[in-house]
Amino acid sequence: MYLKKIFTYSVVAAMMISAATGFSSCAKDGEDGKDGKDGVEGKDGEDGKDGVTPFINEETGTWWIGTTNTGIPAAGITPEIKEGFWWIGDVNTGIPATGPEGPTNTFVVTFDYDDGTTVTQTVLGGAWAMPPPPAPTIVLKAGLYEGTVPENVPAFGWFEEGKEEPFNFYAPITGNISLKQTATTPSPIADVAANDVTEAVNYANANPGEYTLLIGADVNAGTQSLSDNVKLSIIGIGEERTIQYSGADNARLFTIGGALTLGQNITLRGIATGSTYLVGVSSNSSLTMLAGSKITGHTTSGSFGEFGTAVQILGGNSVFTMQGGEITGNHTSNTSSADVSGGVFAALGATFTMTGGSITGNTRGTATPPEAMDVVLILEGAAAVANATKTGGVIGVSIPAEFAGN
Repeated sequence: MYLKKIFTYSVVAAMMISAATGFSSCAKDGEDGKDGKDGVEGKDGEDGKDGVTPFINEETGTWWIGTTNTGIPAAGITPEIKEGFWWIGDVNTGIPATGPEGPTNTFVVTFDYDDGTTVTQTVLGGAWAMPPPPAPTIVLKAGLYEGTVPENVPAFGWFEEGKEEPFNFYAPITGNISLKQTATTPSPIADVAANDVTEAVNYANANPGEYTLLIGADVNAGTQSLSDNVKLSIIGIGEERTIQYSGADNARLFTIGGALTLGQNITLRGIATGSTYLVGVSSNSSLTMLAGSKITGHTTSGSFGEFGTAVQILGGNSVFTMQGGEITGNHTSNTSSADVSGGVFAALGATFTMTGGSITGNTRGTATPPEAMDVVLILEGAAAVANATKTGGVIGVSIPAEFAGN
């Protein structure tokens, strides 16, 4: 039985050939000698840059030559060329009226990415460097962060050492340059050790707010109680990261009083000797599962009044929203009630909404094989389950229409 949702880098260069030269020779007087061989043509030189023409900047009301503000009012004065320079009135601006000769030097622009990758680009002197290929994302470090942060952030910006302004890719290159990739990345809270679930939860409880815990390794964790006014998201870095419950048999990995979100690459794994459910959602609290999350491997003997194995949602305004992920491979041998679930149990005003993911392979009882039972809903006064389908193994009172099936 299972419950499951149906549902350029381009570089542009242009060079023009300008002229060619040859040579010849002549003999002494007397009989004409044989014609000599044609002289070898010289190599074409590179084009010089275009000169710049003065213009009036409407904002300043002064003459500008290229990117230089001469500071000379434009009214009644016309620029002219004298001795190869632009003159405005009686003032020699010192700016050549013709472009420089074509460059003969090349320079190397080095791009150092944050991840250690280096890319170089050879540029003609006086030409522009081209922006390098898009920067890779930067993976954040394991730790507890304030607010909501993703597993990684896009890198941006190229900077010369010691300069605060981003490099201007429209500036002529006149020498070798090294540029460093710089990204604005959040830093984890220093008071919380990396990959320490207990320290992260304790810090959040002492400083209510919204946090993201990035886990970069498989870890063990004892009983965690998330307080009111705390929102905590947990994400695994790079690949599946498991939080293995290591607490007492009669306690839970998470008892939620605020809001817990299980994000990508996070697995909560239970124990084989439990006597109560792994994750509990209390009144006025919530659990959300996203794609890539999982709750698995919890086995309990259970007791009367505790009907869930993986997740139990109990009480008014207790909410479990499953947008993705898996709840699978959990089992209870509790036979005290026909309402016991090997997976999810919801009752007493709880709301269970499923729009994605799967709940499958959860069992109950002592028979061989055990009975498949993924979800039990005792929904007197509770909200209906949304966008889910049933193929069997779901029982309860006032079962929503979405669960009506074979």
